[in-house]
Amino acid sequence: MKILTLLALIIPSIAIAQNPSAFSGSWMRTVPDTVILQVTNYSVDSFEFKLISYNPNSYGYLGGDRYSNDKYARFNDSTAYFNDAVAISDGEPLYYEGEDPCELLFEFMDSSTIEMKEKNCSMIYGGAGISWGGEYVVFKK
Repeated sequence: MKILTLLALIIPSIAIAQNPSAFSGSWMRTVPDTVILQVTNYSVDSFEFKLISYNPNSYGYLGGDRYSNDKYARFNDSTAYFNDAVAISDGEPLYYEGEDPCELLFEFMDSSTIEMKEKNCSMIYGGAGISWGGEYVVFKK
């Protein structure tokens, strides 16, 4: 049983390394509200992403630029990580000294599922009234 569990963890990592474009495209999360994750410029060490919320009560943005939601996540094995600690907004650092930055963790479960976890992503640092975390399923390649 332990061997099967180990293989289940290793095989997605191998698939990502062999075919990084397998995760390019659009992904959707519908609970608790609808969010679209667009993955582009996918390589073996990083990818560009955009998060679009369809929650009319949310505001805020990732990475300090409210006009461009394109961000980059870097891989560590089959998990990718985004941190906007160096974000600038209107020419000033987005975070005050001592504030923790928004962090996103992307776990590639299989060819149709990405699990996203978040930390410190609230208010203008990710959107008041919205959570980015959850299970995203592919809907457009």
